[in-house]
Amino acid sequence: MSLLNAKKALELGIVDELVEKDDLISRAESICLELAADPDWKTRPHGAVPDAPEKQEKYFKMMERTLRIKTKGNYPAPVKALESIKTGLTQGIEKGHEFEARAFAELSFSETARNMIFLFFTTEFYKMSAAAKAGKQGSAPIKTVGIIGGGIMGTNIASWAAIRGYDVVVKAASDARQDLMMETVTNNVKRAEKADVEGEEGKAPGSIKSAKSFEDLADVDLLVEACAEVLETKIDILSKVLPILKSSTIVATNTSSLSVNELVEKLGAKHEFFGIHFFHPVDRMPLVEVIPAKNAGKESQSKVLAFLAALDKLPLPVKDSTCFLVNRLLCCYINESARLVDLGTAINWIDDAAIDFGMPLGPWGVTDEVGMDVALLVADSLQDNIGERFTKPACLKGVKDIGIIGKRHGRGLYLWDESGRNTGMNPDLANLLKLNVSEEKAPPEECKRLAQHILLPMIDEAARCLDEKVVRRPREVDVATVMGMGFPPFRGGLLKYADSLGIPYVIEKLEEIYQEPGPHREVSSYLKQMAATGRSFYSSGKDAD
Repeated sequence: MSLLNAKKALELGIVDELVEKDDLISRAESICLELAADPDWKTRPHGAVPDAPEKQEKYFKMMERTLRIKTKGNYPAPVKALESIKTGLTQGIEKGHEFEARAFAELSFSETARNMIFLFFTTEFYKMSAAAKAGKQGSAPIKTVGIIGGGIMGTNIASWAAIRGYDVVVKAASDARQDLMMETVTNNVKRAEKADVEGEEGKAPGSIKSAKSFEDLADVDLLVEACAEVLETKIDILSKVLPILKSSTIVATNTSSLSVNELVEKLGAKHEFFGIHFFHPVDRMPLVEVIPAKNAGKESQSKVLAFLAALDKLPLPVKDSTCFLVNRLLCCYINESARLVDLGTAINWIDDAAIDFGMPLGPWGVTDEVGMDVALLVADSLQDNIGERFTKPACLKGVKDIGIIGKRHGRGLYLWDESGRNTGMNPDLANLLKLNVSEEKAPPEECKRLAQHILLPMIDEAARCLDEKVVRRPREVDVATVMGMGFPPFRGGLLKYADSLGIPYVIEKLEEIYQEPGPHREVSSYLKQMAATGRSFYSSGKDAD
């Protein structure tokens, strides 16, 4: 919700009186003395518009309606807070406090509160652990960061590092983009300063230096390569810069799908190496997947985790595996949605179902944000390396063939105007690809069915990721899905949601889904074993020690 100015707050009855700044203290003292002289002040109703209760009631109804639209009924606390304010204004402050206390107690024991508290403490745990590990190592922290790559991702990483107080040296992959990269990073930092976005512990922004050649990167503590997601391109650039770097420089490649160890082997790299996967947009997405190569030591890992934590990111160590964790699950989500389209489901109903479930964007909105070209690159990698269950559905191939890219080109599965506003489904989906686009809204029961259809296979894939030690704990999956792909926080994460359904129910529905036309799939042995032993993701079950 947007902030209110003082006059609007007075009009709405949120404050009782406005005064000039110079008169604030004296008027506050006067009000305190008046209250102290009136023994009944606590029970007296107050408000800026006591003589117009119908006007006040109108405003409260409007605000409640706005809150319910914004929260979609999934977050009850804001509505209860509004009701507390209303009670205090109309019935007196003691009644307001009583209502607030009862509401707080009621909300504190709700499933939504438990899930939100779980996510808060888990997120803080990973951030604090990253800083603590670096402290235990006792080694010199990262101070200077070199960024190679003048695209959106490289520019945003450089900007955010400088905003948080690191000295940054930027080098675009081509001379043509160097000036633009330098200008954009500098402007981003100036805007952040103006908006009072402070660095770690109130530090001033770091310096920004433009590298004329790779030699200007020689003394950086951390080098982040953020060029195109093409193995050959990364090898070409890194093979030129690695011989120049000091031996203690830690090297990281920003990648969403490429094998870090394969890159190290092809380069014959001696520097300790990491994959880091920032999510777009860098300034708003908190998760960063961290993929240590085989040659990365504990000390360098601690440094990288501490650096990312200082950027106010959530660094999550992930095993070097095909597309890591989030993109593997996200591709499963998009593939399952596309299979429904191939079976005749209205394409817009699928996005409606996901948003109704609580996702900020449906699978098609997400695909437009990341770009169909990037999404298909990830899908191809998973199909090539994992096999049949990641076979691309026909409609995705069709979308590629007619040149749909995504939001950054203004033409994706949706059409986008110059301001980035969604103007509706792309008519080519129906006109050229003959996909089903419905003018009607999906019925609530159909939304529920479709949401489970696209989400339950993702639970199965997450179970496989745990089995393969891509990550080791269910909470890591849950934090990653909330912070990296927008899974609704009020549900606690993907595997918390699975537990709320019950593992036997998840398996039953998965078996129904896997019988539909498409690639051969079977429920993972990990899920079957959980059901056989009575376990859930967050309980040990009957056969546990």
